[in-house]
Amino acid sequence: TYRPGYRAPWLGLSYARQLSLQPLSPSESADVIRGALGGDELPGRLAQVTIERAEGNPFFAQELARAFRDGHDEGAPTGVPGTVRDVLAARIDLLAEEPRRLLRTASVIGREFSLPLLERLWDEGSALEPHLGQLKRLEFVYERIDPVTELIPVRPVVH
Repeated sequence: TYRPGYRAPWLGLSYARQLSLQPLSPSESADVIRGALGGDELPGRLAQVTIERAEGNPFFAQELARAFRDGHDEGAPTGVPGTVRDVLAARIDLLAEEPRRLLRTASVIGREFSLPLLERLWDEGSALEPHLGQLKRLEFVYERIDPVTELIPVRPVVH
């Protein structure tokens, strides 16, 4: 995947095909938001603003829903961030200090990191596993077991 305007050098090969994806419709965006909220609905005006702000981008719609869910659970304001970066930053800001610091540490390593390397860098006087578990539950980190390297991909931190 890539943004408009970029042309992958391999696209002209016989086994490559370009598929252009259209933005989601408002009802499809609402479905993505509902799915991210576990079947719950956003309140009327907030739902409309969220759908408009996502502009048919399923990733943005999902992240906006998660930001609302996480902020709502914590009693935080429910304003609608303007960009994906703002959404991720708001979600990261809701984390407790140690999980947030662990996410930042992992992001310095890169998009993928090995658990042994992260353990060597984590010198915070507390166990790494509970914080890593929280980051997995909140979908900041996705585990992928590679029999050779045991890499765990992580989304880049936007702070």
